[in-house]
Amino acid sequence: MSPHSRAPGAVTSAIAGARVHASGEAARQRQVVADAVALHPGRTSAQLAGCCSLDRYQIARRLPEAEQAGDVHRRPPASLEPGSRPAYTWWPGPAPVPATPPAPVTRADGQVVLL
Repeated sequence: MSPHSRAPGAVTSAIAGARVHASGEAARQRQVVADAVALHPGRTSAQLAGCCSLDRYQIARRLPEAEQAGDVHRRPPASLEPGSRPAYTWWPGPAPVPATPPAPVTRADGQVVLL
């Protein structure tokens, strides 16, 4: 699991992060986030803040943990509105496994084809 706070952060942040995890609050927040993503797929972390009881900072901390657990996955950043900054969108469940491309096969006449 990732550290409870950013490396160069204040000692108080590390203490608070450890307390949130030790108390079980982080696990509860991860479940809230996973449920929000399941009910509102394709939203950014900022948009998810309007869908549940957590603020966008709590959501942004828990989404990577929920992703690591396989509860949610992100898709590449996209601009959702004209002029907006690209942002990841979040989807329920683990990331889909990409299809394996067909292997090239050499025919008897020497031509390489994809099956």
